[in-house]
Amino acid sequence: MDLFPLPCEKAESSLPVPREFPLILKEEVLSLGLPVRSESIASVETEGAMEDAMKLNLFLRTGQRVLFLLQEMETRNPDELYGRDLPDSLGGSYSSGRVPLCDFCRGQPTIRDSRFANQKCKDAIVDRIKKKIRPAP
Repeated sequence: MDLFPLPCEKAESSLPVPREFPLILKEEVLSLGLPVRSESIASVETEGAMEDAMKLNLFLRTGQRVLFLLQEMETRNPDELYGRDLPDSLGGSYSSGRVPLCDFCRGQPTIRDSRFANQKCKDAIVDRIKKKIRPAP
């Protein structure tokens, strides 16, 4: 049962890296046939589909993570974050024991701790999965 098909469209991927390593990471990304959109002192930005993000995860030696952008949204408060419609493609099917990653990185005056926003996002994803697996009678 495929709960969430992989997104085919291209999206941004951010690749955090230790300082002094962006040049090495840039070469690794280019050697995998992906473009480098930008680089900073501690990250490299690229673009590709979910399959490309998986390939980066497997073959990068210097990148610490692959952060694939599934959806970008603006919210006024945490409840609105939970109530938002989530994309059908959340990056593959989830099995028990796997935790979805949510990263909240923009400043928001009503959210003082980013861990709270991350947890709200994860709760929304898990609730959606529960509804798909066990629909209400």
